[in-house]
Amino acid sequence: MNDDIQRAKYFLQDVGYWCKDTAVMLSRRFVKAEIETDPLLIIAIVLVVVFFLGSAFWAVSIATSRRHNPVIAFLLGLLLPWVFPVVILFALDVKGERARRREEAKKQKEREEAAARKAAEERRAAEEALAKDFHAKWTQSYFEKISRRADGSPAGPFAVDFAGQALRVEQIVEVLPTLVLVEFLNERGETQRMRIPFAKIDRWENC
Repeated sequence: MNDDIQRAKYFLQDVGYWCKDTAVMLSRRFVKAEIETDPLLIIAIVLVVVFFLGSAFWAVSIATSRRHNPVIAFLLGLLLPWVFPVVILFALDVKGERARRREEAKKQKEREEAAARKAAEERRAAEEALAKDFHAKWTQSYFEKISRRADGSPAGPFAVDFAGQALRVEQIVEVLPTLVLVEFLNERGETQRMRIPFAKIDRWENC
């Protein structure tokens, strides 16, 4: 855009010089040929020609620099003098640039989506690894070890969180490869038994 404005500035300067030189040249030729003419008429004719051709050639310059059809630009520059060049100066993109920008935006979006998917997968893998490490301590040997005191009597009670609920376990009845059978007191104070899978345990502590 700045380059086009700079070119327009130089172009208008050249047009001004050309008008001046052309008017002087015609005046001299008319004087030499002893033809009486009004200098203002010569200047007016030159300005009219420059007005239309200057617009057309400026439009061609802009269109060519942006890889558009110069013939169409020339004709429209004649039909819409100075309006058309000014409009395309600010509104006309380089040919293919808009498609290139759309393609680049599409590729950028795909890269961002791929990065987001990768980050989500890495986060999920990290969470799964953390959960696996967290639950790794809940094993058959671990519960067999804590289920009895040194004298062989049942250990307990325990504060247990599992599957979103809290439970006071009175004692461990039996330890199986993937779960533990426990006893607890219900709301009526009656002893009940429950199987708790290792994978669902979030906390197991002595009360």
